[in-house]
Amino acid sequence: MKAKLIKKPFLTPREQKYCRCLVHVRTKKIKPYGICTNSVFNLQKKKRNKVISCSKNYDFESFTVKQLRLYANEKKIQTRKNKKLLKKKDLLKSIKRKMNKKYSKTNF
Repeated sequence: MKAKLIKKPFLTPREQKYCRCLVHVRTKKIKPYGICTNSVFNLQKKKRNKVISCSKNYDFESFTVKQLRLYANEKKIQTRKNKKLLKKKDLLKSIKRKMNKKYSKTNF
């Protein structure tokens, strides 16, 4: 399943491609940042000169459970409760809670 970005992203088309690449490469259980920077920017003679905040632009509802778990693990968000894996609904709550904390601090 293709991970979707929100309908009105605040990213350039190249940055959107980078964010989709992160989700795709992450499913291979490797760190995606270097691979995606190389393929989306470096191979096309472009330079990534800023941190791209993809999290704000993901439509997490369209992610599979596997993609959500891998994203949560990478961002150090709890994926288990009482030794049982969280379901999609609970993973979404955890991710949104973490994002609200993160982005509410940066607004000041």
